[in-house]
Amino acid sequence: MYLYKYKAGNDNDISALMNDSLWVSTYDCLNDPIDLHIYVEAENDEITDEQIDRCIEDFEKTHCCMAFSHAPYAKRLWDYYTNGWSGLVLAYDKKAIEEALSRLSVTYREGKVKYDGEGYRITDTKQLTNGLSGIPDDVYFHKTDDWKEEDEYRFVFEYDESKPYFYSPKGFLVSGLVPHHIFVGYKMNKENKEKMKEYCRKKNICLYQINPDRKTKNGKAFRKTTLVSKSGDADNDVYSSVSEMK
Repeated sequence: MYLYKYKAGNDNDISALMNDSLWVSTYDCLNDPIDLHIYVEAENDEITDEQIDRCIEDFEKTHCCMAFSHAPYAKRLWDYYTNGWSGLVLAYDKKAIEEALSRLSVTYREGKVKYDGEGYRITDTKQLTNGLSGIPDDVYFHKTDDWKEEDEYRFVFEYDESKPYFYSPKGFLVSGLVPHHIFVGYKMNKENKEKMKEYCRKKNICLYQINPDRKTKNGKAFRKTTLVSKSGDADNDVYSSVSEMK
Protein backbone atom coordinates (compact mmCIF):
# COMPACT_ATOMS: atom_id res chain seq x y z
CA MET A 1 0.00 0.00 0.00
CA TYR A 2 1.28 3.45 -0.92
CA LEU A 3 0.80 6.52 1.25
CA TYR A 4 1.21 9.98 -0.24
CA LYS A 5 2.82 13.04 1.32
CA TYR A 6 1.95 16.41 -0.23
CA LYS A 7 4.74 18.98 0.08
CA ALA A 8 5.06 22.65 -0.88
CA GLY A 9 8.51 22.12 -2.37
CA ASN A 10 10.30 24.75 -0.27
CA ASP A 11 14.00 24.54 0.65
CA ASN A 12 13.31 22.49 3.79
CA ASP A 13 11.19 19.99 1.83
CA ILE A 14 13.85 19.56 -0.86
CA SER A 15 16.68 19.30 1.67
CA ALA A 16 14.85 16.64 3.70
CA LEU A 17 14.13 14.61 0.56
CA MET A 18 17.77 14.82 -0.59
CA ASN A 19 18.72 13.38 2.80
CA ASP A 20 16.08 10.60 2.60
CA SER A 21 14.25 12.15 5.54
CA LEU A 22 10.72 13.22 6.42
CA TRP A 23 9.73 15.77 9.05
CA VAL A 24 7.16 14.88 11.71
CA SER A 25 5.42 17.83 13.40
CA THR A 26 3.97 18.28 16.84
CA TYR A 27 0.19 18.71 16.89
CA ASP A 28 0.41 22.42 17.64
CA CYS A 29 2.06 22.93 14.23
CA LEU A 30 -0.73 21.28 12.23
CA ASN A 31 -3.08 23.28 9.99
CA ASP A 32 -6.31 22.24 11.74
CA PRO A 33 -6.62 24.06 15.11
CA ILE A 34 -9.05 21.43 16.41
CA ASP A 35 -7.31 18.38 14.95
CA LEU A 36 -7.35 16.94 18.46
CA HIS A 37 -11.06 17.53 19.07
CA ILE A 38 -11.02 17.43 22.87
CA TYR A 39 -13.75 19.36 24.64
CA VAL A 40 -14.92 19.75 28.23
CA GLU A 41 -18.46 19.28 29.53
CA ALA A 42 -18.13 19.48 33.28
CA GLU A 43 -19.80 21.67 35.88
CA ASN A 44 -16.81 23.04 37.69
CA ASP A 45 -16.49 26.78 38.15
CA GLU A 46 -12.90 26.35 39.29
CA ILE A 47 -11.78 25.35 35.79
CA THR A 48 -11.43 28.37 33.50
CA ASP A 49 -11.35 28.45 29.70
CA GLU A 50 -7.72 29.57 29.92
CA GLN A 51 -6.82 26.49 32.00
CA ILE A 52 -8.56 24.21 29.52
CA ASP A 53 -6.78 25.83 26.56
CA ARG A 54 -3.41 25.64 28.29
CA CYS A 55 -3.86 21.97 29.14
CA ILE A 56 -4.82 21.03 25.60
CA GLU A 57 -2.01 23.15 24.14
CA ASP A 58 0.51 21.40 26.42
CA PHE A 59 -0.88 18.06 25.28
CA GLU A 60 -0.52 19.06 21.61
CA LYS A 61 3.11 20.06 22.15
CA THR A 62 3.94 16.61 23.50
CA HIS A 63 2.41 14.60 20.65
CA CYS A 64 3.56 14.39 17.05
CA CYS A 65 1.70 13.42 13.90
CA MET A 66 2.98 12.13 10.55
CA ALA A 67 0.07 12.45 8.13
CA PHE A 68 -0.34 10.96 4.66
CA SER A 69 -3.11 10.67 2.11
CA HIS A 70 -4.42 7.65 0.24
CA ALA A 71 -5.18 9.97 -2.71
CA PRO A 72 -2.34 11.10 -5.01
CA TYR A 73 -4.65 12.82 -7.49
CA ALA A 74 -6.87 14.93 -5.25
CA LYS A 75 -7.17 18.34 -6.91
CA ARG A 76 -7.87 20.30 -3.73
CA LEU A 77 -4.85 18.77 -2.05
CA TRP A 78 -2.67 19.75 -4.98
CA ASP A 79 -4.20 23.24 -4.83
CA TYR A 80 -3.79 23.59 -1.07
CA TYR A 81 -0.58 21.78 -0.14
CA THR A 82 1.76 22.09 -3.13
CA ASN A 83 2.11 25.85 -3.29
CA GLY A 84 0.04 26.35 -6.39
CA TRP A 85 1.20 23.17 -8.14
CA SER A 86 4.87 24.08 -7.77
CA GLY A 87 5.46 21.42 -5.10
CA LEU A 88 5.52 17.65 -5.06
CA VAL A 89 3.86 14.50 -3.77
CA LEU A 90 6.01 11.75 -2.31
CA ALA A 91 4.72 8.18 -2.60
CA TYR A 92 5.94 5.89 0.18
CA ASP A 93 5.46 2.19 0.63
CA LYS A 94 3.78 1.77 4.03
CA LYS A 95 6.17 -1.06 4.90
CA ALA A 96 9.15 1.23 4.24
CA ILE A 97 7.69 3.80 6.66
CA GLU A 98 7.25 1.16 9.35
CA GLU A 99 10.79 -0.12 8.81
CA ALA A 100 12.21 3.40 9.16
CA LEU A 101 10.27 3.91 12.39
CA SER A 102 11.44 0.56 13.74
CA ARG A 103 15.06 1.67 13.28
CA LEU A 104 14.30 4.62 15.56
CA SER A 105 12.77 2.30 18.16
CA VAL A 106 9.95 4.80 18.48
CA THR A 107 6.53 3.88 19.85
CA TYR A 108 3.58 4.97 17.75
CA ARG A 109 -0.07 4.47 16.95
CA GLU A 110 -1.31 4.33 13.39
CA GLY A 111 -4.63 4.28 11.61
CA LYS A 112 -6.98 5.68 9.00
CA VAL A 113 -8.75 8.91 9.92
CA LYS A 114 -12.54 8.87 10.22
CA TYR A 115 -14.34 12.05 9.17
CA ASP A 116 -17.27 11.76 11.53
CA GLY A 117 -16.62 14.82 13.66
CA GLU A 118 -16.48 12.79 16.86
CA GLY A 119 -14.33 14.27 19.59
CA TYR A 120 -13.35 13.23 23.07
CA ARG A 121 -15.60 14.61 25.81
CA ILE A 122 -14.05 15.27 29.20
CA THR A 123 -16.53 15.13 32.05
CA ASP A 124 -14.05 14.74 34.90
CA THR A 125 -11.83 17.79 35.23
CA LYS A 126 -9.26 15.73 37.14
CA GLN A 127 -8.08 14.66 33.70
CA LEU A 128 -7.07 18.26 33.06
CA THR A 129 -4.84 18.32 36.11
CA ASN A 130 -3.28 14.96 35.21
CA GLY A 131 -2.03 15.85 31.74
CA LEU A 132 -5.17 14.59 30.00
CA SER A 133 -4.61 11.13 31.36
CA GLY A 134 -6.79 8.28 30.20
CA ILE A 135 -7.47 9.58 26.69
CA PRO A 136 -8.15 6.62 24.37
CA ASP A 137 -6.00 6.00 21.28
CA ASP A 138 -9.08 6.47 19.14
CA VAL A 139 -9.09 10.25 19.74
CA TYR A 140 -6.18 10.76 17.35
CA PHE A 141 -8.08 9.40 14.35
CA HIS A 142 -11.23 11.53 14.10
CA LYS A 143 -11.70 14.79 12.19
CA THR A 144 -14.63 16.81 10.89
CA ASP A 145 -15.90 16.08 7.39
CA ASP A 146 -14.44 19.40 6.18
CA TRP A 147 -11.21 17.46 5.70
CA LYS A 148 -12.58 14.26 4.18
CA GLU A 149 -10.94 14.83 0.79
CA GLU A 150 -7.58 14.31 2.47
CA ASP A 151 -8.40 10.60 2.88
CA GLU A 152 -5.79 10.56 5.59
CA TYR A 153 -3.72 7.82 7.21
CA ARG A 154 -1.58 8.90 10.13
CA PHE A 155 1.09 7.84 12.58
CA VAL A 156 1.00 9.40 16.07
CA PHE A 157 3.91 9.67 18.51
CA GLU A 158 4.42 10.88 22.05
CA TYR A 159 7.23 13.41 22.34
CA ASP A 160 10.13 12.05 24.39
CA GLU A 161 12.96 14.55 24.80
CA SER A 162 15.22 11.81 26.18
CA LYS A 163 15.39 10.28 22.70
CA PRO A 164 18.23 11.68 20.53
CA TYR A 165 16.02 12.17 17.48
CA PHE A 166 13.75 14.58 19.37
CA TYR A 167 16.24 17.41 18.97
CA SER A 168 13.57 20.05 18.23
CA PRO A 169 10.51 21.01 20.31
CA LYS A 170 8.52 21.18 17.04
CA GLY A 171 9.02 17.58 15.93
CA PHE A 172 11.64 15.21 14.55
CA LEU A 173 13.07 13.71 11.36
CA VAL A 174 12.53 10.14 10.23
CA SER A 175 15.68 9.16 8.33
CA GLY A 176 16.44 6.43 5.82
CA LEU A 177 13.12 6.88 4.05
CA VAL A 178 13.22 6.82 0.25
CA PRO A 179 9.99 7.32 -1.73
CA HIS A 180 8.81 4.60 -4.09
CA HIS A 181 8.04 7.28 -6.70
CA ILE A 182 7.50 11.04 -6.87
CA PHE A 183 5.02 13.40 -8.55
CA VAL A 184 5.89 17.04 -9.25
CA GLY A 185 3.49 19.82 -10.15
CA TYR A 186 3.65 21.40 -13.57
CA LYS A 187 4.61 24.78 -12.05
CA MET A 188 7.69 23.52 -10.22
CA ASN A 189 10.66 25.72 -11.09
CA LYS A 190 13.39 24.41 -13.35
CA GLU A 191 16.04 24.27 -10.62
CA ASN A 192 13.96 22.12 -8.31
CA LYS A 193 12.79 19.92 -11.17
CA GLU A 194 16.40 19.20 -12.11
CA LYS A 195 17.12 18.32 -8.48
CA MET A 196 14.18 15.92 -8.54
CA LYS A 197 15.43 14.29 -11.74
CA GLU A 198 18.94 13.89 -10.32
CA TYR A 199 17.61 12.42 -7.08
CA CYS A 200 15.31 9.95 -8.84
CA ARG A 201 18.05 8.76 -11.18
CA LYS A 202 20.35 8.28 -8.20
CA LYS A 203 17.72 6.32 -6.26
CA ASN A 204 16.41 4.55 -9.38
CA ILE A 205 12.81 5.59 -8.83
CA CYS A 206 10.18 7.04 -11.15
CA LEU A 207 9.45 10.73 -11.43
CA TYR A 208 6.16 11.96 -12.89
CA GLN A 209 4.86 15.40 -13.71
CA ILE A 210 1.18 16.24 -13.24
CA ASN A 211 -0.32 18.69 -15.77
CA PRO A 212 -3.92 19.81 -16.28
CA ASP A 213 -5.35 18.31 -19.45
CA ARG A 214 -6.57 21.08 -21.74
CA LYS A 215 -8.54 18.78 -24.04
CA THR A 216 -11.38 18.10 -21.61
CA LYS A 217 -14.05 20.50 -20.40
CA ASN A 218 -14.80 19.24 -16.87
CA GLY A 219 -11.69 20.85 -15.34
CA LYS A 220 -10.68 17.73 -13.42
CA ALA A 221 -8.69 15.81 -16.02
CA PHE A 222 -4.92 15.74 -15.73
CA ARG A 223 -2.04 14.31 -17.68
CA LYS A 224 0.70 12.28 -15.98
CA THR A 225 3.98 12.43 -17.85
CA THR A 226 7.07 10.40 -17.01
CA LEU A 227 10.20 12.50 -16.50
CA VAL A 228 12.46 9.74 -15.16
CA SER A 229 11.79 6.04 -15.52
CA LYS A 230 12.92 3.49 -12.99
CA SER A 231 15.84 2.46 -15.18
CA GLY A 232 17.08 6.03 -14.81
CA ASP A 233 17.75 6.58 -18.51
CA ALA A 234 14.62 8.50 -19.47
CA ASP A 235 13.89 12.17 -19.80
CA ASN A 236 11.07 14.20 -21.32
CA ASP A 237 7.97 12.27 -22.34
CA VAL A 238 8.30 8.51 -22.02
CA TYR A 239 4.56 8.17 -21.93
CA SER A 240 1.59 10.32 -21.07
CA SER A 241 -1.74 9.15 -19.70
CA VAL A 242 -4.90 11.10 -18.92
CA SER A 243 -6.96 10.51 -15.77
CA GLU A 244 -9.46 12.44 -13.67
CA MET A 245 -8.86 14.01 -10.31
CA LYS A 246 -11.12 13.57 -7.32
